[in-house]
Amino acid sequence: MEESVDFVEGRDLALKALVLYEKGKNADISFLNTVKKQKEQREIDFAKEIFFGVVRWIYRIDYILDKHIKKRNINSLSSYIRNILRIGIYSHLFTNIPDYANVNELVKLAKKYGHRGTASLVNGVLRNISDVEYPREGIKYLSIYYSFPEWLILRLEKVFGDDVARFLKASNERSKLTLRINRLYTTVDEVYNKLKSTGIWVEKARHYPYSLYSEGKALKSKYFNLGLYSVQDESSSLATELLTPKKKDIVADLCASPGGKATLLSELMNNEDTVLASDIKGIDRIIQNKNRLRIKNMYIFRADARNVRLRKVNRILLDVPCSGLGTLTKRVDLKYRIKENSIKRLTKIQSEILSNAANNIVSGGRILYSTCTIFPEENEEIIKNFLAKNKNFDLITYEGKFGYNGFFKTLPQRDGIDGLFAGLIIKRR
Repeated sequence: MEESVDFVEGRDLALKALVLYEKGKNADISFLNTVKKQKEQREIDFAKEIFFGVVRWIYRIDYILDKHIKKRNINSLSSYIRNILRIGIYSHLFTNIPDYANVNELVKLAKKYGHRGTASLVNGVLRNISDVEYPREGIKYLSIYYSFPEWLILRLEKVFGDDVARFLKASNERSKLTLRINRLYTTVDEVYNKLKSTGIWVEKARHYPYSLYSEGKALKSKYFNLGLYSVQDESSSLATELLTPKKKDIVADLCASPGGKATLLSELMNNEDTVLASDIKGIDRIIQNKNRLRIKNMYIFRADARNVRLRKVNRILLDVPCSGLGTLTKRVDLKYRIKENSIKRLTKIQSEILSNAANNIVSGGRILYSTCTIFPEENEEIIKNFLAKNKNFDLITYEGKFGYNGFFKTLPQRDGIDGLFAGLIIKRR
């Protein structure tokens, strides 16, 4: 990050958000609750970079702090002083802000939220940051250097082997905002030119021809409010298209919130025929997206995908609840919140959703099962177990650019987008 050094309020906001986060709040909620009364966008953007940067790298930051605080442990410090030091380490490691200027501002914060002694501590530590030696043992090194829990790295090693470090590194990258164009009302070139003409950075996307990379300003533009585009990662858009809805089809998205994939299905169907969108929660978000994008063929209802009953559905999309480990660039604190025993609970729900969907699809109909995670037990194993028990269904082999043993799979370290898995199955006539 290359920023001016005069964002006094931004540092204060980041500090307050970190203190709130330490109390057990979700990172996104902590930040939003902290900045909701702030009107200056430049200060919010600066605070966002600092706050999420500290959260993303907190294991490495704390390791470095422990090496520099003599005769004390960082947990013995007050939450404010501890997080002021974390901001200092993050700024030193990951920004282009001059150390002297950054330290001066953080010492001021230490005086504001501490006393002369703590201000002296902050000044002494941050002015004497030096290189540290990381643990030599593999798992401990990866855990500290990339800031991931050890148990999670052990599981990820089973998936990626020697490539695990590349996955960890890619998952710590800052996420990019990806816009999916609403083909019902505009084109990629038109949106590109409109945003560029208003001074908003925009670039053609790498993988999906109807997407653009942009910045947060695009979500405050009148063009967003007019429904010319949505926020959706390329991986999700690419996977949704695998369902290939046809004219006169009845299509159902049974895990639809917040509505990104469901609205894309409506766009693929040219706003005609029928798209059913349901979820057990988040219905308001689906409605908001439907209305903003001017979707006319979508019918929304609340239902649990494990027991919903429908008739004569030709296509079903199941973007099932999952561990979400393909989306760590966006969900920065997820790697700390996820628990090992929750994966087993999720696989049970995933299996139940897929089994119930089989009861709602017509002969010749297709079901697209997808997740935004990378664990086989939530992905291909769910489909393989289902096919073993349901002999009237077959896998439709995917052989495209993102093929993996007949399935669709994107990876952050290889493709630069979210990690996403999808498998397409068909019910025999």
